[in-house]
Amino acid sequence: MNMKTIAIALAASLLSLHAEDKPRIVALGGSVTEILYALSVQDQIVGVDLTSQYPAEAAKLPQVGYVRALAPEGILSLKPTLIIGSSEAGPAQTIDHLRNAGVEILIVPEDHSLEGVEAKIRAIAERLNQKESGNKLVQQIEAAKADLAKTPESHPRVVFLMARDASGLMAAGQKTAADAMLALAGAQNVAGEYPGYKPLSAEFLAAAAPDVIVVSQRTLNAAGGKENILKHPAVAATPAGKNQRLVAMDDLYLLGFGPRTGQAAIELAAAIRP
Repeated sequence: MNMKTIAIALAASLLSLHAEDKPRIVALGGSVTEILYALSVQDQIVGVDLTSQYPAEAAKLPQVGYVRALAPEGILSLKPTLIIGSSEAGPAQTIDHLRNAGVEILIVPEDHSLEGVEAKIRAIAERLNQKESGNKLVQQIEAAKADLAKTPESHPRVVFLMARDASGLMAAGQKTAADAMLALAGAQNVAGEYPGYKPLSAEFLAAAAPDVIVVSQRTLNAAGGKENILKHPAVAATPAGKNQRLVAMDDLYLLGFGPRTGQAAIELAAAIRP
């Protein structure tokens, strides 16, 4: 074998190794996609689920369906070599099908805490050989924790409302991303005695007497705007309704528990205080 042939063979081998270092990733979960972009490995993403709406470029990638209701065929058609998903990705039969098809799958826990976000970042960064970038993201979250620790001791009475339209408001209780976010911001969740989401009633909200209403932008749009929420019979008589105290934030920013969550909590903490 002459030197030219050896050089060509070596170059081909190096290209092959480089290709193996860059998997074809399907990202399942908005926070997973955000982390991949924050790690600057977006060039490896070949598909995302419908919750992957940030950054805006992510929404332009091939989509494989809603994260909790995935079908294997659409995912496999993108020829992924690695699927990274949150623990919300499913159903279980689809994940099993993908594994049986020989695709590597990394599932990261969906824990509604800043520590949980850090764990997701570390797991994804380690798999993709991006530990240094991962450490920088974790440091940003640690800095946000330090800022949140300086939040005033006051605990405003707050309720997080979700709606598909103006007539169907529900309040977020325990074991929801909204409840966890309110806690990070130092708020007292007035619906915190209940698990999940509770249909709103005038009696409940009058007794709860929230000082501030928090909603996602999607809920604000579905309800027809701020005025429609504040004039809702269950809201109008509350301190929040009387004082027009309503805070709206982007859904994924507020509830996604991705790399931006620390900053979102800081902004929410400032917005719910006088």
